[in-house]
Amino acid sequence: MLQNDVLRLIWDNDKEGYAIKELTLLSGQNPYSFSDTKGSYTILYSPEKPSSSKQTILNEKGAPIQFPEPEYYYLESKWKSSTTAVALNRAGEAFLFYPSSVRKKDNAVHFSNKNDVVVTDAIWQLDSKYKNDLLVTITIKALKAGFFLLQHLPYSMEMQTIFNGQQSPEFYKENPLTTIL
Repeated sequence: MLQNDVLRLIWDNDKEGYAIKELTLLSGQNPYSFSDTKGSYTILYSPEKPSSSKQTILNEKGAPIQFPEPEYYYLESKWKSSTTAVALNRAGEAFLFYPSSVRKKDNAVHFSNKNDVVVTDAIWQLDSKYKNDLLVTITIKALKAGFFLLQHLPYSMEMQTIFNGQQSPEFYKENPLTTIL
């Protein structure tokens, strides 16, 4: 558990691993608990460099749409990097998991997991300066050569709705890990 006078975060060990059981905002007179909090992690793995070509964008009915629209031709080159398989979380095979072990050290919770492609360590701690913030440090050790993408950090579907569907940024290192191994 992590808690200060603004946030409370509790994990529970279920059959899949350590999932977020409770995320509560404590400030104000009425604490607010988010629903549908899980805290899963997803790593996308590809043994080969993913394509940098523009991907087809589909609407809510599954039909292809042109993005950006023709009248925004001057933005097309800027949007090209945002519509690749990597940017759209379509590159490689998905490995979804929950941490399999946990330990508390100092004022942080340390999680770890190992699967076929990576060993993942995550350290969660409350920010001492900004009490509304969580500091999450994720370290990934590759077990295979290739390209990896850590999808956005876990949060609840309810929080995604509250923030108008905006998602947290993803980071992708375009260097093959064979140079690191």
